[in-house]
Amino acid sequence: MASPNDSSQYDVRETEQFAADWRRGVELGYINPMTDAADLLFFKRRLAQRPDSGRLLPNTPINLRAIPFPRLVGPPIIEMWYSIVEDDRAVYLEAILRIENN
Repeated sequence: MASPNDSSQYDVRETEQFAADWRRGVELGYINPMTDAADLLFFKRRLAQRPDSGRLLPNTPINLRAIPFPRLVGPPIIEMWYSIVEDDRAVYLEAILRIENN
């Protein structure tokens, strides 16, 4: 995801779990592949520049963070979980979680 000319950016990679979560969200209808794909690209670019922009998760490793995925209308709330590997200058998109409103 990083530009070859910009060594300050992080490489953003999707894990197999993230890809499976995305496919499942599309199948179940809470991810719209047309509009949400553009939002995902926006987040990838943002994380390439500012990987620390997500919130820390309690009781998890310090490098694991979450960022809310925007919803134009109502539930469900979706979060993307990702990890930062400083040594590799990489961000790994780990999972997509569907959070129901209580």
